[in-house]
Amino acid sequence: MKNLKPIFYIGIISILIANLFSSCAPAYIPNVVNTPLLSNKGEVQVALNSASSGFDPQVAVALTDHIGIMVNGSFKNSDSDSSDNFHKHNFGEIGIGRHRKFQNVGRIEIFGGYGYGDVDIRTTYNLFGSETSNITDVIYHRGFIQSSIGFTSDFFDISFTPRFVLVHMRPKDNTFKNITKPFAEPVVSMKLGYRYFFLTSQFGLSLPLISTNNQDWFAWNPFILSFGITFKFRKIYNNQPPSYN
Repeated sequence: MKNLKPIFYIGIISILIANLFSSCAPAYIPNVVNTPLLSNKGEVQVALNSASSGFDPQVAVALTDHIGIMVNGSFKNSDSDSSDNFHKHNFGEIGIGRHRKFQNVGRIEIFGGYGYGDVDIRTTYNLFGSETSNITDVIYHRGFIQSSIGFTSDFFDISFTPRFVLVHMRPKDNTFKNITKPFAEPVVSMKLGYRYFFLTSQFGLSLPLISTNNQDWFAWNPFILSFGITFKFRKIYNNQPPSYN
């Protein structure tokens, strides 16, 4: 059980930071990066993540020994005791990509895709006796491309994934004009368990690729932090198909 402690610690830190950022009103909230490290045709992975972005479910399927698809989501709906403070967002995306092995346990993947999100956040707080409100009410479209390199085994997976996204933000009111901005989102992902069940964690950053020193920028969450579980189905270990008896 000692080997599980780092993942639990990362999970606790992730939840605390998620609560911290829920008091802000970011327009762009990066979701957890799906890093399945697929191995063989027919493999299916299902992940459930508690993250700085909310609840992030993920599914990845290997259509062939080299082609895979993924579907990801991010959802949060939290209300306080009044209508002056709430956080609601919904986001979904789909991607397709290619995966391959190297030296048996090594994996390389590249995925690209498209996502759509809706964000509605209001935060009100008192600062030195003055009440301040932050309001975000937007929809956004996002294209992404990501490449992962990592290692997978019966007990432990680890990978590094730089994801690059292009976010097109459109407000529902006139708070700012339509904006399109690029971000780099490097993350490290870890999974610890045995064959078909893993505890998982991920940490990374969301970094703008151009200067933010102008007025046509929107607020965003700069951290990607998560703690969750992953189920793997139909993955072949040691060149033998898994038993379901």
